[in-house]
Amino acid sequence: MSNYRCAIIGIGARGTHQAEMLQRIPELDLVTLCDIDSERLQAAGERFGVEALYTDLDAMLAQQPPDIVYIMTLPTVRVEPVIKCARAGVKAVTMEKPMALRPSEAEAMAVAAAETGCLMAVNHQRRYMPHYQQFRQLLADGCIGQIKFMRATSFSNSLLEMGGHMMDGLLMFLQEADPVQVWATSAGAKGFQNIIQHYAPRQTLARILFPGRLEVLWIHSQDTVNTLGESTCYMHLEYDFWGTEGYAWHTQNEGWGYQRHDMAEPNGGPTSWADDNERAQVEFTRAVGKWLDDPAAEHENSLERSLRGFNTLMGMCKSSLTGQPWQYGTPVTDQDIDDLQALMEQREN
Repeated sequence: MSNYRCAIIGIGARGTHQAEMLQRIPELDLVTLCDIDSERLQAAGERFGVEALYTDLDAMLAQQPPDIVYIMTLPTVRVEPVIKCARAGVKAVTMEKPMALRPSEAEAMAVAAAETGCLMAVNHQRRYMPHYQQFRQLLADGCIGQIKFMRATSFSNSLLEMGGHMMDGLLMFLQEADPVQVWATSAGAKGFQNIIQHYAPRQTLARILFPGRLEVLWIHSQDTVNTLGESTCYMHLEYDFWGTEGYAWHTQNEGWGYQRHDMAEPNGGPTSWADDNERAQVEFTRAVGKWLDDPAAEHENSLERSLRGFNTLMGMCKSSLTGQPWQYGTPVTDQDIDDLQALMEQREN
């Protein structure tokens, strides 16, 4: 892999973690940090040996333009730095999830990527956990035959928190298939006011139809059988698959496995967040450099792949607003999201 100059925007907890991961990759040189908190910025500079410190993004891009920028800010400060970096000639940008809070923000980033050639990726790092990749390949090889029905379950403060990770894993396990239709209902207007600023419904139940009449039951809620008694919401993420020849499952921190009708015992393995997260984050980070070396080697979390998941989540919101199925690819507007919030607040007051 070639050597690349890197910068981090937002050096809070997630930004600090990203800096630690960069230290494990010799070809990726952390040369610049940017944060509006000057004291936090100075402390991070001293810790990671970075001298080029900026509280102003425009100044950083003008004076110390990097090859790769990792944007680790809150989702309310996402689209503007992404677009500024792309327009300034940065070669690649990664961002935390959710990639956006409104459809217009995601569209603006996609336009900037297309116009500038800047490569973009969203930090759904679970794709780089070995058991995710192994499980995807087993499903692709037909370990349970043709998948006919699937259930996906998670919970957090809003649909755009763990819902983003759940959707990304769902599309990964289904070999990047585009949904056909989504029919959803949502509740929990407080999800729009949660303190970490992921503005979306707190609970969503949906039926997702994929090609080949594959149906997915989507449950994002703290009130289902699967999630009752959970104390660490970010650690709950569960997938179940029913196929023509058996059953398969993948549950965060509880293991993965499959059993065909002709098997006396299931085959499977562990799924440990504690053991795999840092390794996945390193490989997510390294893959950006490899992608720059070879643009044909698409990053697992490329903007194009992440957009499919984000747009489907927005489709759930649109369906929840109208009470009708949403056809994949049909536009969802910012006003639709605002109208859904208003409708949910009216119903719950």
